[in-house]
Amino acid sequence: MNVLRIALALVLGVAIGGGVNMALVILGPTLIAPPPGADMGSAEGLRAAMPLLEPRHFVMPFLAHAAGTFAGALAGALMAASRRALVAFAIGAVFLFGGIAASF
Repeated sequence: MNVLRIALALVLGVAIGGGVNMALVILGPTLIAPPPGADMGSAEGLRAAMPLLEPRHFVMPFLAHAAGTFAGALAGALMAASRRALVAFAIGAVFLFGGIAASF
């Protein structure tokens, strides 16, 4: 029963963290508008807009990834029956490897 609860905590922790991350990334452009004329919807447009971006444009993506990882790890640790720290670190590792994969 503990193994099942730990597995469920891992899956739900990753899902909750991903949901928080996605919500903040979607909300970001409404709070901090992209530069005029910048196309942030494609990789080519983002590459072309990079010189126009200011440090304030990177605040919401940073907060989204940090808050998503924290929310997922916290939710997973609270749901796990035992080995709470291991569950939290595993969820953090999933988000770390996802960020590394996205940057490639």
